[in-house]
Amino acid sequence: VQYPAWAPLFGEIHGDIHGGNVLVDGNGSFWFLEHSSAGRGHAISDLVDLLAEVLFVQMPVPMVVVMMVMMVVVMVMMVVVAR
Repeated sequence: VQYPAWAPLFGEIHGDIHGGNVLVDGNGSFWFLEHSSAGRGHAISDLVDLLAEVLFVQMPVPMVVVMMVMMVVVMVMMVVVAR
């Protein structure tokens, strides 16, 4: 069986990442809460959800910064898929 290059990027994801579902303890460890939306999906989806939360909700930034960050995310995805 031949799998597509992006197949290893699928797995268990949180599914609802945002500031209210992430805690940081005194040691700097991250704890993810509320796993009711967890399931199988693309690994990038949680990263994109968290990025959107930070950019648009926690600290709104100018659109040019958003576009630059999204370009970097796309480039990283292309490198990962190319491997």
